Amino acid sequence: METVSIVAERDSDSFTAAKVKYSLRILLSDRQHMPIFFSFLQKLPFLLPLCWAIRGIYEVLYRQAVQY
Repeated sequence: METVSIVAERDSDSFTAAKVKYSLRILLSDRQHMPIFFSFLQKLPFLLPLCWAIRGIYEVLYRQAVQY
């Protein structure tokens, strides 16, 4: 039975890692996708890091419960 618990733990760790990677990919979108959320980035692309911070704060404050 120990093998089953080791496999379950490994799958759980990889699932958690996948959630983190997905969240970071969504939060830190590239320059081509961020103007969807912040239209001014088309003219002011140097503000991209600021938009990442704004989006992160918004997600923490206003994110609805998401179940994976």
